[in-house]
Amino acid sequence: MLKRVAIWVFVLALAAVGGIAAASFLRDGGGPEPPRRQANQVGQDASATSKGIELKVIGATFSGTETLLEMRAAIVDEAQVGQAAGQAEVRLVLPARDGFSGPFAGTILSVGTRADGGLLVHLPPLVPLSARPDYDGAVPLTIRAVNLRTAAGDVRLEGNWDLVLSGPTPDKLAEALRLEDLKPTTFAVQGLEVAASGQRSTSETRVEVTMPTGLTALTQSYLIVDGQRLAPYSWGETPNGVLTSFPPTKFGTPVTFDLGPVGVTDPADSVSVTIAIGEALRRAEGGPEGKGKFAIGPSDVLAGDPDIVISGERGSGWDGGEWVSVTIKGTWDHNDMPKVFDGQGGELRLLAYGTGYTKDLAGNIGPGETEVRVLLTDPSKIERLTIVMGGQAAVDRQEHTVTLRP
Repeated sequence: MLKRVAIWVFVLALAAVGGIAAASFLRDGGGPEPPRRQANQVGQDASATSKGIELKVIGATFSGTETLLEMRAAIVDEAQVGQAAGQAEVRLVLPARDGFSGPFAGTILSVGTRADGGLLVHLPPLVPLSARPDYDGAVPLTIRAVNLRTAAGDVRLEGNWDLVLSGPTPDKLAEALRLEDLKPTTFAVQGLEVAASGQRSTSETRVEVTMPTGLTALTQSYLIVDGQRLAPYSWGETPNGVLTSFPPTKFGTPVTFDLGPVGVTDPADSVSVTIAIGEALRRAEGGPEGKGKFAIGPSDVLAGDPDIVISGERGSGWDGGEWVSVTIKGTWDHNDMPKVFDGQGGELRLLAYGTGYTKDLAGNIGPGETEVRVLLTDPSKIERLTIVMGGQAAVDRQEHTVTLRP
């Protein structure tokens, strides 16, 4: 039995729609949040109502790398919220990523949904006591905007939700915000130098890996501590590598980072295919305006290797924008984003680019697939797509580990 796993690189176009941060693919935009035991969580009872929506904080974790809030959002005035949403059904209420203020060392908020319907909101860490000598344990947080997620897209609703959180007591703040750097080091993968560094706080252990062009991480990474393998809280690709958040580990101790299998490509290699996408869509169930998966046959591939083209899919995003994607055999270089052109030579906006791979019951990584998704600015005029890919990756299944020390 084979298990198919997807790894996505979300680019700016999709981030604008869903609010997804490229450095952490499980955070932001209302996506499912991985199970997480919040270390040193402080119970909260803070709530505020504005514009027909109640926001409530029931738990908070404060550390030197992040502030985590367990929240609930409820519609208390359906008529007022319905008017703001243009009478569209509101499926989810999310704090806006740029709509907050408070004594935090940063300006970006991200949010994920929990299985119980709650929200796990990520904020920057609190500013240190030296920057706020009047700190008395109270943490004011003002949320100035929320996003109403509807079938027609996201609607921004501005309001004034004033919350006061219970933070660490002044004598415990420094310990709560304690940080420890894990010294940068390098290790070799396929003869290429890979750099790794980390940072430890009371809530997580972060590891960032920078890889040269030609290497692509294929699976989530692990941290090995006292012989135990720790799965990550979140794992995502950055422009030059991987950023991973693990459970907190003991200060002053070394940790071993396991990068896992990687894809290896020759940056000089590239492949392009030209597809008669309009013809394939006309044959699809529902015709050119239909949604869902559709077949792409060998005769639809006008240039390039027809054997590498698997299928297509058409859909629409939360904002109503239409997209089309093509799935191609193989795992392709994430460091070299594909380019997609229409029949007139115009470059189309890349929405998402991701790889899938197979894994057997023994955990062995098998052949991969890659999906390329683009925005259709004028769906009626799309007849041809030309996709230019970076090199295809061969899978290196060897163990790639490095020890990080304070």
